[in-house]
Amino acid sequence: FRVSIEDRMPTIKLIYFDGRGRGESIRHLLKLAQVPFVDVRISFEEWKTMKRGQTLLSVSFRFSTSTAFTSAPQPPFIDLSATSTVSANELEKARLDMIAELIQDLSSDYGPNWFGRCLLGKDPEYPTKVRQRLYFKQKVVPAIDKFAPLVEKFLLENGNNGLFLGDSETWVDVFAAEQFAKFVDYGEAECLDAYPSINKLIARVHAHPIIAEHLRTR
Repeated sequence: FRVSIEDRMPTIKLIYFDGRGRGESIRHLLKLAQVPFVDVRISFEEWKTMKRGQTLLSVSFRFSTSTAFTSAPQPPFIDLSATSTVSANELEKARLDMIAELIQDLSSDYGPNWFGRCLLGKDPEYPTKVRQRLYFKQKVVPAIDKFAPLVEKFLLENGNNGLFLGDSETWVDVFAAEQFAKFVDYGEAECLDAYPSINKLIARVHAHPIIAEHLRTR
């Protein structure tokens, strides 16, 4: 069954740096799920002040695998359904979880993980855009070529419609699209040319009216 959270949860305050990073896909998902939230963006200097003497809480959000994100407003919900046997739906959820872990492994790989620091000028070895492009070629592209073939394979197995499961966007599609889009936006425009299904995923997710509007105004 589904429990509406409109009257049972306080407004969510998403506190993250003034950039995309790990916060952007969460922004996308909250907007798609029609969940009200306050988007608080802070600088690194503000973060240093905020974290002193404070207890920091980490909250995990779980979006239902079966939820189809449409352009029509829908009330947010928490899926509390449970079954005692392993159904086809449970296997689909497990598959999406596996793909999400693959995307997270790519994000956490040394090359992509450190690339953000390079772009912010935090690595003295890569202070200029020329050096940062060199870092991308030497450190990030090999990571992409390590993980992207598997991602491409999963997309092709679903019929090459730009999604990982079925015909409607899931949270994993949104998560993956944002991760790979950052490589194109901040690295090299052609870095995903060998992976047309991933490019199709990005295009499809970013064409969703709610996400398209967010991208236009962010």
